[in-house]
Amino acid sequence: MSRDEPMLVQSEVVRERGMWVVYLEVWFDEGIERKRIAEYPSEAKARLAARWMTWAARRDIDPPIGF
Repeated sequence: MSRDEPMLVQSEVVRERGMWVVYLEVWFDEGIERKRIAEYPSEAKARLAARWMTWAARRDIDPPIGF
């Protein structure tokens, strides 16, 4: 794995100003990048979107050696 490839991807759902916001966090050797993706009117919609975004982002990460 090169140093530019992400090691881990995860999402976070946070309530901000009455809306539910999805953040995508990508972990690299050098640190973590956090990107605001979208906001939703309900927590359920935000959590569903976060699950799909995390799944899609993780597709492109190679599994650890031994898996």
